[in-house]
Amino acid sequence: HFGLYIYFPNIVGVAVPSSSMADASMSLINSGDTAWVLTSSAFVLLMTPGLAFFYGGLVKEQNVLNTMMMSLISMGVVSITWMLLGFSFAFGDGGGKIIGDFQYFAMNGMLTMEGGVWPDTGLPPLVFAVFQMTFAVIGCAIISG
Repeated sequence: HFGLYIYFPNIVGVAVPSSSMADASMSLINSGDTAWVLTSSAFVLLMTPGLAFFYGGLVKEQNVLNTMMMSLISMGVVSITWMLLGFSFAFGDGGGKIIGDFQYFAMNGMLTMEGGVWPDTGLPPLVFAVFQMTFAVIGCAIISG
């Protein structure tokens, strides 16, 4: 029997596989770190509309909408690209090469990761991926200006 065991620490819900390792994996997830990383992710993601308004104020009136939309559209385009390919290229094993492989293509295997945490972090893998994604989004938005 390999169903899902749902564990809700204070704020954050984490799904880990139910088995004899379920109790051990629950202790590996640090709810304080997870809450802080999710809060930090929200703050970094809020930087993108702020950057859009900043860039919008630097250009002539006729170019404000175009300049702001370049920053805001990057949120959608980069988020989808990051979840499909970017995370895998950045964090896949890759066999010692510079770029990763397709190990995590489309977030494959992120929910069934051993121990239910990203290695050496105490964070659920998807939380780690979202945190890294927010920096990819703001990086692209910065270049658009």
